[in-house]
Amino acid sequence: MISRKIILISALLVLLCTGWLDAQSIPFDEVLFQQITEDEKLAFVLAVLQNRESQLQNFAYQMTDRLSRYTPQEGKTAFLSEVSLGVKRLGKKLYLEAEKLDSKNRWQKFYANWDGNISKSLLHRPYRKDEYGGLIRDLENNNFQDRAYNHILGLRLLDTEHMTLPEWLEDADTQGKSIEISFIEQDGKPLIECTITRGFKSYQWFLDVNRDYMPVRAEILYKQGENYNSDSMMVDEALEVDGFWVPKKVLRTTGTSVSDGQGKYVYEVSEFTRNTVTDEDFEIEFPPGTKVVDTIANFAYRVLPGGAAEPLPLYDPVSGEVINPAVAITPDLDEIIKTDAPKKTTAQKEENIVKPIAKELMNPDSPQIDTKPPSIVAETSSARWLYFTAIGVGFIVVLLGLKLFVARRRRSG
Repeated sequence: MISRKIILISALLVLLCTGWLDAQSIPFDEVLFQQITEDEKLAFVLAVLQNRESQLQNFAYQMTDRLSRYTPQEGKTAFLSEVSLGVKRLGKKLYLEAEKLDSKNRWQKFYANWDGNISKSLLHRPYRKDEYGGLIRDLENNNFQDRAYNHILGLRLLDTEHMTLPEWLEDADTQGKSIEISFIEQDGKPLIECTITRGFKSYQWFLDVNRDYMPVRAEILYKQGENYNSDSMMVDEALEVDGFWVPKKVLRTTGTSVSDGQGKYVYEVSEFTRNTVTDEDFEIEFPPGTKVVDTIANFAYRVLPGGAAEPLPLYDPVSGEVINPAVAITPDLDEIIKTDAPKKTTAQKEENIVKPIAKELMNPDSPQIDTKPPSIVAETSSARWLYFTAIGVGFIVVLLGLKLFVARRRRSG
């Protein structure tokens, strides 16, 4: 009997991983869901979210992100910024292209990519003297996770270590956070509610069981006594792309106990496609005149016409030193990075000294170059993952069997 169960679970696991069993194929039974254990509920939620993740391995969208500040006491809304944003994904690869209009009516363009190991970004500010700034580093650009639309989509989450939603939920369980999962009805719609709590911080997710378990609402709350920071996101409109539901319009409200004002965001997608992205869509080229900081090689240079590079002094914000290159101009940048023996001096005011870009384009409070190493997220043990997978697949088998049994009883009746 045990061997048969293992074979059945393994077969269904293959169907899940290969996409033969998609999110639309996973049935939901309210009565049975309320009777199963918490571990089984978590396994089921992980299974449906991983199915959504498998459907979102290749996609692209165009979106407008509008930010304003609302003061409830005065009843006034002030425009802060607007961003036209395009995001592409192909497996681990990510690409972002954006144009931002700030409150001073100034435009700037921003490009970023990520191949799973290295990030490359380009900032174009026409209103500044050094209008092009480039950056190469081994950290994913924060703009992918700073978009609340990506949070609802499950691509990258706010306030996390660059994780997808199923990765984060699985990690939350292994890190000892409190996880509660229940069934609710809201405005006549059946939803699965997930609440994750650790210390003074809580996260909530609401999955629509009738629309491919799409997250339709998310809440983040930090509360200690009377002090709090709140972040609320809601899907106002959704669209079906090739038979798969994704958010179209997301409304976000942020608030804090230290201010009466609220941040009001509107994320609205104008185009969403699946399975149209290729490897060529992720390339970023630095145009002549770009000042580039390569934090991996600890090297700075200006791109010259014809492809040559002019090494530049680089200011180190951590040590306060200036790294001076030994060569003035090189046609072979890779070679000079390998052989150059830079001299470090005390920081001084020099016009040509390059400082790493201090701010991100989209989130002015987020540093472009992190001065601390990224925290390491502990990997989930394979045994625990197989345990939850077995529970989840077993639960799906029970649901499918129950649906088949009911259907046969109705036909026989």
